[in-house]
Amino acid sequence: MTRHIYIIFVLTLGLCCCVGKTSNQIKIAPDFKGDYELDTTIKFQYIRDAAYGYTFSRPMTFIEQIDTIGQVDSIVYFSKEKDAKLIYFVEGDIHRQDTSKNYLYEYFHKLETGQLPILKNCKTLKSQLRYDNKWLNYRGYFVALGQLNDKQFIWKTQLSEVPVSGDLTYKTMLFIYPTERQRYYQPIGISLADNFGDLLR
Repeated sequence: MTRHIYIIFVLTLGLCCCVGKTSNQIKIAPDFKGDYELDTTIKFQYIRDAAYGYTFSRPMTFIEQIDTIGQVDSIVYFSKEKDAKLIYFVEGDIHRQDTSKNYLYEYFHKLETGQLPILKNCKTLKSQLRYDNKWLNYRGYFVALGQLNDKQFIWKTQLSEVPVSGDLTYKTMLFIYPTERQRYYQPIGISLADNFGDLLR
């Protein structure tokens, strides 16, 4: 599938919260903002992926690199200092044959228990999971803040349709940074998560 990516605009962004509280949430966590504030000098580039139907952003100082995570449909950026890594990737091809299956929660549970290969044996510190419709078990998203050795990460996965085929796909943002620079990078990760999602959202 040919990937079409369009740059929308560049803007200085304030700090945003990842997800709001709704009656559809099955897991509510503390505010991801914490005590940190986003550096107001940081500028973001907003991009849309038309092939998979989602929007995302990157700090302007982050540089795109050749895929280093083994995912076919992925985009990888590194900070100028090379200490932070931003990854966007798409995986899964769910045809919804089993409507009783909770695909999003199963994927979330794998992350929460450190079973996903990209963050093997990680520890989830805070998490939120939300369904777009409380009567459907498939569409929705989750956000997680976690720890892996001396690194911290912010992960967001959106389970939604691909524009052309209509099949469900996991669309994921992963931001990894050193724990010692949490005060600087965590607000960036929160903003990235907030800006990541479906085109029609």
